[in-house]
Amino acid sequence: LAREGKFTPSRATTLLEQVGDALAEAHTLGYVHRDIRPRNLFVTRRADGREWIKLLDFGLAKLTDAGSGARGSSLGDPRYMSPEQARGDTVDPRSDIYALGILGYELVSGAPPFVGAGSFDILTKHLEAQPAPLVDRVPEVPRAYAVAMARALAKKARDRFANVAQFLDALTGRTPPDEVLRERPPTREVSPVAAR
Repeated sequence: LAREGKFTPSRATTLLEQVGDALAEAHTLGYVHRDIRPRNLFVTRRADGREWIKLLDFGLAKLTDAGSGARGSSLGDPRYMSPEQARGDTVDPRSDIYALGILGYELVSGAPPFVGAGSFDILTKHLEAQPAPLVDRVPEVPRAYAVAMARALAKKARDRFANVAQFLDALTGRTPPDEVLRERPPTREVSPVAAR
């Protein structure tokens, strides 16, 4: 990002699918990563020249009990923390989906949705502020991509995607945006996208 600037939505989708596949595997094994951020994603190239991403640093990962989640932690980068992690509440795979939404937002817009003067300011925004609609920052972003990011960034975990597979289906348009919006009542987060 520092070297090349914003990604095209197509390139971002390809990389997010790869990160999502790795996260889905970790979640299946009962782990929540809790530290999804650009620094923990290593982009390399395969022999055929295609970009390939590796998910690194499971140092903050938590093994969850079946269905019970794990206690949150304020460790990690505040720019990518879910609201429940910022509060130190129980986290589950939906916390990683929130971080994936922040990453997807940043890849195409060039900046995470919340920035501030310091960690406390950023964490407060995760808890209280709504991100600017992605279409306001990147008017050409595909509707499916914008809707997927808005849903992933819901403040309440129950309003996010239940799992990474649902996120990826929305991101790629396999689940149409209108269907994604119907699954949860529209909120301020998704209404500007829904109206577009």
